[in-house]
Amino acid sequence: MRSAVGAEPPEVDGIEAILADLDRVIAPGLTLTQHPRFFGWFPANASLLTVYASPQAHSSVTKAALLAGFGLDNLRLVEVATPCRRRPSRRRRRRTWPQRMGTILDCSLLYVRDPQHLIRVMSTNPSYLRSPVDDEVTQLKDWGIPLGRRFRALKIWFQLCIDGVEEITGRLRRDVRHARWLAEQVQATPNWMVVAPVTLQTICVRHEPVGVDGAPLDAVALDAHTQRWAAALNASGRAFVTSAQLDGRWMVRLSIGAAATEEADVAAGWAAIQDAAAAAAPAAI
Repeated sequence: MRSAVGAEPPEVDGIEAILADLDRVIAPGLTLTQHPRFFGWFPANASLLTVYASPQAHSSVTKAALLAGFGLDNLRLVEVATPCRRRPSRRRRRRTWPQRMGTILDCSLLYVRDPQHLIRVMSTNPSYLRSPVDDEVTQLKDWGIPLGRRFRALKIWFQLCIDGVEEITGRLRRDVRHARWLAEQVQATPNWMVVAPVTLQTICVRHEPVGVDGAPLDAVALDAHTQRWAAALNASGRAFVTSAQLDGRWMVRLSIGAAATEEADVAAGWAAIQDAAAAAAPAAI
């Protein structure tokens, strides 16, 4: 491959020449672990497993299934109990709770009730990875898929040193308090609904106005209205929200958690939301 490419980047004319080089240079040098005559390392068999998740699971679950090669056909969405909670298995009632503490992206905490379930599945102990302090440290390589990981815990350590436990705890309680305040405002306002339980700092809302004939909007018109006012709000620059589907219907998600967010910001956002929804209502168009 090196002799075919040369020491300097080649000058090619168009995408067709690049793709031709891919077939001519790269493909012949690939090691195909799925080839029937591959006898090198352990077999990387491609027999597919099934991934189970809640319909309300984060999109990263679907992405992980795709990256792992399972495909969408092997992603099973498990029925959820009302309201919006996964129906627990009779055999497994363990739960994980990731929680951001204000640390920069790429760092979060995952609380595991019983790490032995992870260790039994993913632990390896080859001789060249052993050390005299194995019994004194947590080997995170045995808790997940990667054999190593970046020192993300250092981010949390710095965060704890800079802000302190009390400030971080206070910020989390502040965000939860703001979310509950906003949920109360939404529930007390005609034609507005909180469509999912507010357990932490995320609120899921829907505006359900009547049509020009005074009758409630049908499902198609209501979904169009929801997406219309969410897009208009984001375009206005007064606040930013995300629209999403819950049980096949569109709603809007508000996640309160920025370090600088105070009650006045939440109140201003709620006012902007109401203005955008009112302007997008069928009677106003």
